[in-house]
Amino acid sequence: MKKVIPFICLLLLFASCSSPPQPKEQAIYHGVILTDQAEVVSLDPLDAFHEGQAVIVHELYDNLIRLTPEGDLAPGLAARWKMSADGRRIKFFLRDATFYGSNRKITAEDVKFSFMRLLSPKSTSPGLVYFNDIIKGAKAYHKGESDGIEGIKIISPDEIEFLLNKPTSDFLARLTLPFASIIDHNFKGNLKTEAAGSGPYFLDKWEQGKVLVLAKNKNWRNFSKGSPAKVELYFYKDPLLAFKALEVGKVDAIKLTPSLSEMWRHDADKLIKKYRFQIFKNKQASLRFYLFNSKKSALSSKVRAYLQCEIPRSVLQDTFPVYAREALSWLPVFAKGGVEPVKICQAPAPKPSALPSSLKLVSFSEPLSVRRVNVLQKELEKIGIKVQSEALPFSALVQRLLKGDFDLIEIYWGPYYPSWIHFISPFTSYALPPNGNNFGHYVSKELDKIYDEALVTTDSQKLAKLMVQASEVLATNPPGIPLYWQDALWVT
Repeated sequence: MKKVIPFICLLLLFASCSSPPQPKEQAIYHGVILTDQAEVVSLDPLDAFHEGQAVIVHELYDNLIRLTPEGDLAPGLAARWKMSADGRRIKFFLRDATFYGSNRKITAEDVKFSFMRLLSPKSTSPGLVYFNDIIKGAKAYHKGESDGIEGIKIISPDEIEFLLNKPTSDFLARLTLPFASIIDHNFKGNLKTEAAGSGPYFLDKWEQGKVLVLAKNKNWRNFSKGSPAKVELYFYKDPLLAFKALEVGKVDAIKLTPSLSEMWRHDADKLIKKYRFQIFKNKQASLRFYLFNSKKSALSSKVRAYLQCEIPRSVLQDTFPVYAREALSWLPVFAKGGVEPVKICQAPAPKPSALPSSLKLVSFSEPLSVRRVNVLQKELEKIGIKVQSEALPFSALVQRLLKGDFDLIEIYWGPYYPSWIHFISPFTSYALPPNGNNFGHYVSKELDKIYDEALVTTDSQKLAKLMVQASEVLATNPPGIPLYWQDALWVT
């Protein structure tokens, strides 16, 4: 939901992409891909809309720029880059690297091909919105109004230049997304079941729904110490079965999902002591919240602001997963200098003249979500609002989200890279359907203006002020009800 982002990691819309802790030195690392929410059905970078696929694509492919574990930008296939004074023209200088399938040297032609494929008229990739409005001529090409993209120009086999419609402060960060993976333009196979990249690992075997095996790419430039020769990723639909596999030593690490939180809420110390587990935190927090369908006339900004603050936060806290942090604002602290976003509900919101008599509430079917709905239902009934609730598995919830068949729906959103601009993008009008994923149909001209200004601003102090302004808009004219922040937790 952003001029630049409308997309969905995990929940097609709001989720957190994170990597497991570095394994100890070993020949084979045994990992887990949980498919309780979405199956891995494609290895194509253009299809990497949820966490499981994004993690795999990140290992199979390389990008012009990559993110470090700390969230900083680092050279990828581009050894270096040069930006014009006005910030619109960026030239990338490719390093000497090869595709592991063909062993052919990667050239600017491969880079151009990869972006032309993403932006082609046939493309339905959720990654379109990250580049369609940004690269000069991309939108016309996607609409079939031109044969090429003016803003992508090959200078030499080792140099390629991008021309932007206007300066975009997070353009380099967007190049780290799975959709911007560089593909061998000579590859003739099926990218849904095969890979044509140059990432740290190559595809050794894939039994869909069972196991995916990755083998080390010996030509990779930057392996950390202890990187395994092979990675075996086992697919589990049931998180509890995945945890049992961790207990018996079949797998080396597992992400602590809300589905496992009940067990860890009561038995964490005992389990850590019994199995000598360690817990690692990846500080790429995701926000769990209820999204309003702002398109409904009964859910005006005044009603939304009132409901956000009327439900006592204390009664919801017992439904939060272990290690979760209560969301007291709509934004995490992303701005340099640790500038704090504006907190929600600093003053009671006035009661509107009319409240909806009923609300259709859709949630996940995991136990904590169901418990939370029961709490919410009781609180809303106190103010005269009846709740019709449905607890759905991930795939069914996504369909309900896409259709707009809800008044309030539980979702979560975590950015691919640490930027508050990226974080607010799902709440801009640029991300409204059908071209984006602003499925709550939230519209704020004020937030759009802040977003536009932030995209062309590089001054850190000004960005910090804009972040505070954005958080204030979201706090006083909320798109939903924020619940909690949660870092990615890995048990190993």
